[in-house]
Amino acid sequence: MCKGLIEIVINLGVGLIAGIYAGVVVARVSKLEELKNEAKRIVWGIDFVSVNNSAPELIKRSDTSKFLDISSEMYFLKHKQAGNGINGLSKAIESVLREAPEHSNDIDIYYSTWQRVIRVCT
Repeated sequence: MCKGLIEIVINLGVGLIAGIYAGVVVARVSKLEELKNEAKRIVWGIDFVSVNNSAPELIKRSDTSKFLDISSEMYFLKHKQAGNGINGLSKAIESVLREAPEHSNDIDIYYSTWQRVIRVCT
């Protein structure tokens, strides 16, 4: 009787600890995905237009300063590589926004590269 009770208490304790640990892991992964989605929304909010094959002009710009907030959160979550990736992405985007590309095909390449950087930073 006493042996069975001890086993139940031990199993409950192990289950409780495992559940808490799994919850923490899921919460961290969820937060990382939320931050990555926020970074993608910033990229999607940048828009250029090119009329008659002229040099593209910036017509819509997201608040790219939010990249700093995103990378800080990633560092806090111990995702150093992801934080570094977002900081590098921020620098690349800022350089393109300062000086628009000469050809509209470059914009397509930039968008796909920026989104790929966000998707792979973990």
